[in-house]
Amino acid sequence: MTLGSTPHDLQAQLRAIQLCLIADKRPLGFFLGAGCPQAIRIGQPGATQPLIPDLNALTARVHDELNAKAEHKSVLVALVALCGEDAHTHPTVEDYLNRLRNVRAVGGTGPVRGITPAQATLTDKAICRIIAAEVGKTLPDQTSPYHALARWIRGIPRDAAVEIFTPNYDLLFEQSLEECGVPYFDGFVGTRRAFMDIEAMDKDKLPARWARLWKLHGSINWHRTEDGNFWRGADSGDGELLIYPSHHKYTQSRRMPFLAMQDRLRTFLARPEAVLVICGYSFVDEHFNALIREGLRGNGRVVVFGLVYGNITSEHPAIPLAEEAPNFLLMGRDGAVIGGNRGNWPASASPSGGSVFELGDFAKLGTFLSSVSGQALI
Repeated sequence: MTLGSTPHDLQAQLRAIQLCLIADKRPLGFFLGAGCPQAIRIGQPGATQPLIPDLNALTARVHDELNAKAEHKSVLVALVALCGEDAHTHPTVEDYLNRLRNVRAVGGTGPVRGITPAQATLTDKAICRIIAAEVGKTLPDQTSPYHALARWIRGIPRDAAVEIFTPNYDLLFEQSLEECGVPYFDGFVGTRRAFMDIEAMDKDKLPARWARLWKLHGSINWHRTEDGNFWRGADSGDGELLIYPSHHKYTQSRRMPFLAMQDRLRTFLARPEAVLVICGYSFVDEHFNALIREGLRGNGRVVVFGLVYGNITSEHPAIPLAEEAPNFLLMGRDGAVIGGNRGNWPASASPSGGSVFELGDFAKLGTFLSSVSGQALI
């Protein structure tokens, strides 16, 4: 669909986003990816770094720690070789976890492509512990875009709850929602060892002022015990973390939390007049892309805004989706794909003679949300 007076009128598209954000009758959701914590910079001016490392930096950290421990070094060598055989010349920690979990699924005691299931289990747990240590950071103050989102949710009463979908493992959304006094439901119920309540997720009878937070790839406070039960809470040392599900079958009991969260995304995209704002997502996960494509094809009344951090190059992975789905609006700094048509923003759109779209930067989106809600920064 084309919103605004002309398809590539930057100001018209910004107004369209703003109108969707303040429309209290429409179901509204956010799909917020790994680029969002990159917007939080820490350190001294001129030498800042992201609060949470990106996937490449996280992979390097995992590689260094595994390589330093004898019980994991041989497994790491085998993993790198396996990825090379599968044409993954620059494997990530997610590639490692996928292969380890495939080995675990085979079972038995003998090696599978050089790794035994027992070794795969130990290294899987070690990788998850390293990831938890790296991403288990807290927001430094309440001026973050996470807090801006939370205040925006708090500031505009709605007929339907705002839903946040994220593949991120960290607890930054939880922190900001709690510090801003925004009640939320994440599928779990309880205090010490919160359990997943599928019936509550399906019936969704909680008040609309409660935000919904769906962790599509799990979280550093999700755990699975040896008997197959899973729970959310502080780590007591007797379970393994449930983060980054393999998209291949290995155990139904382990996959079920992730499937329940993905079902929430499917349900949301099927709602009439729903609006989904995507930010911080690179569109390289084919599984999520398929879920979004399925929703766009099945519901012509849903609108999805894909906010891109940089320019929209001809190689951008979301362009084919935007060209085939007129209800998917892909917007980058230099231009957009709107109504299936790609074009640049007019050069005369701003007083300076240039025109850039900045909402693909989560920090800029936070500022935009603050202006829409009128909420103070603290």
